[in-house]
Amino acid sequence: MRRRFEAIQSSLLATNGSSVSVFVPIVKYSGETGRCHPEAMSALGLKLVDANMIDYEEDEGVTFDLYGGAKETDSVEIELLLTGIMQDEIMQSVMIAQNGNIIAPYEGGFDIFSDRVDEIDGLRRLYPTWMSDRSDGL
Repeated sequence: MRRRFEAIQSSLLATNGSSVSVFVPIVKYSGETGRCHPEAMSALGLKLVDANMIDYEEDEGVTFDLYGGAKETDSVEIELLLTGIMQDEIMQSVMIAQNGNIIAPYEGGFDIFSDRVDEIDGLRRLYPTWMSDRSDGL
């Protein structure tokens, strides 16, 4: 996954040294964070943006804290974040580039969002075996 992420990162997040906004939710069940701890976010330089937001789609007692910050695309912190996600120590994150492209890595891969159809089509041609085989195209 790391090799694939690096290829996608260079294609969608622009050149090294560009700033990218990173947001990571920490889900809490009745106030407990489980394996995902705020200290991990602080170690990555991410700060608490909002606390105890209610997840209306989940059971009562489920809230989350949202951590965020700006990182350089070639930073060590992004590598640590990706490693934490791959090891299921950090939940899915969202990385938003200055050009508007979004990469959302999670423990099994990553989702890509772009309003530039030609970029997405180009990635589909470059990496056809990386596409999800789900019948709904997601």
